[in-house]
Amino acid sequence: MRKLFLAVLNLTLFFGVSCSGGPQKSASSSAQANSASRATVAQPNPQQQAEGLIPPEVVRSEEVRIQDGAKMVTVGNAHGRYHLWCNIKTESCITPMPAKDYLVFASTTRWQFPGAPCCATLQLFEALSVTYNNQENIALVPADRSSAEFGMYGLNSWEKKP
Repeated sequence: MRKLFLAVLNLTLFFGVSCSGGPQKSASSSAQANSASRATVAQPNPQQQAEGLIPPEVVRSEEVRIQDGAKMVTVGNAHGRYHLWCNIKTESCITPMPAKDYLVFASTTRWQFPGAPCCATLQLFEALSVTYNNQENIALVPADRSSAEFGMYGLNSWEKKP
């Protein structure tokens, strides 16, 4: 069943159409979106702000270790570090690759990938995988959209970099 969901998500992210009902985005707006995804925190343009989009943060893997049946993952950027964990027995407990950008989907993130029919949220990724009860959940999605694979984690802590 998960593979079916991933296939649908993959098709949605790669081949979808805009859900705003407006005109298709031009090549220049796609270039702006790609440029924004390379920033530490993507800044929405005025149209995205009007649509209520809240961009994900962009992070990279800093540390991964296994401890007592849990994968402990640290990802970060110039602003701070997320200390995450996941159950190694779940399919969504992926190991973020070093030197690869990942998008952080937290409870407030609402983002529309270029060409997608609608917005991606943490709730979407939770519906496709697991939810860690009684704590904040975080989804990590490859920024380059090279695959439909994503990771779901519980948030241990966040620390601001000096």
